[in-house]
Amino acid sequence: MSAFEKFILEPTDDKPGINFDPENDIFEIYKRSFPEDAIFFYDPVIEWMNNFISTTEKSTIIISIKLDYYNTSTSKQLSRLLKDVETRKGNKEVQVFWYYDIDDEEMLESGKKFAALLYLDFRFFEKEEN
Repeated sequence: MSAFEKFILEPTDDKPGINFDPENDIFEIYKRSFPEDAIFFYDPVIEWMNNFISTTEKSTIIISIKLDYYNTSTSKQLSRLLKDVETRKGNKEVQVFWYYDIDDEEMLESGKKFAALLYLDFRFFEKEEN
């Protein structure tokens, strides 16, 4: 049983869905992300993940990024989130599953840029057709 409650936010037109469900090993950010105030939106997301990653006894954690689009402000917050995870992971294996549409070379390149800057295990996957 997890000591952490789920952290769920439904996606809106400009904010991504957040599905952090430790009991089922699901940690995903999905849809589109260009909130007016990215810091305000992502602060509680990052705080939850920081608390979780620092205290969980899980040895492997997979964070799935399934964004269709994100803006520069979101990029900065994703960087902050992943850098914090990198700093706090200790002996845990953290994998980042980066999903992109087959025809979205820019999203794939964005993921590769994050991978080059972080000591996390990035894996890249084409999104399944909806």
